[in-house]
Amino acid sequence: MLKILKFIFNCQLFIKRSLAIQTENLSTLTEQLVRIENLLRDTKEREIIYLNAKEVEEFVGFSDSSLRRYQDAGKIKIAKIGKNRTRYFNKSEIIEFKKWYWNLPSDFT
Repeated sequence: MLKILKFIFNCQLFIKRSLAIQTENLSTLTEQLVRIENLLRDTKEREIIYLNAKEVEEFVGFSDSSLRRYQDAGKIKIAKIGKNRTRYFNKSEIIEFKKWYWNLPSDFT
């Protein structure tokens, strides 16, 4: 009878430990899913918007030669080159450049 009670006690202990581990794993998985969801939301909010050279010139307020001069100096980077060698720029980088160029406040958008 004592062996049976020990066996039952050991089984109960095993079940409690297993449930504790499963609960811990579940909470860890839940935290990871929340992190993934936040990353996806942040990524979606930060979708890249491209401007062509003409749009950059109009937005910043300077000529094509000035745009090329700042490109050559490394102040403005081309994000990608499209068909017919059209230059495209990352809008968020252009906004930061415009703030610097015109000495605008940091909360300007």
